[in-house]
Amino acid sequence: MLAMKQQDALAQFGHFDDARREFVLTNWRPPKPWKNILFNARFNIQPTQAGAGICYRRDEDGTIILINWSGHQGIYIVDLESGQYFCLGNHTGKLAAPGQFESRFGLGYQVIRQQNLALEATLTITVPVEGDAALYR
Repeated sequence: MLAMKQQDALAQFGHFDDARREFVLTNWRPPKPWKNILFNARFNIQPTQAGAGICYRRDEDGTIILINWSGHQGIYIVDLESGQYFCLGNHTGKLAAPGQFESRFGLGYQVIRQQNLALEATLTITVPVEGDAALYR
């Protein structure tokens, strides 16, 4: 269990959900990117609270192949009637703050929920036990 001082410091960004064994980030803009590390024997992705992050795979000879080093990726939700849009997780930081936001960091997965433009979107990120891919749902 974390010391009370550490729990108080974390409370400004989110909280632990003991039942689900997750950290729930409720502040969409912490002072530094909040990362999760999702991996299998060959593939690694490190999404931040916004869902974007570096990823690479490791070949059998130990060679590391960078797939996305910049971490710049995003899922944009567009209202076709109004033309308004938002980035799920708002990884750019340049768009309006999300209405409601949470990023749940669990063992082997991450779930981002966000409301914006009267829409609610959920993104789940995981890495399968085998294979060189991240799965987004």
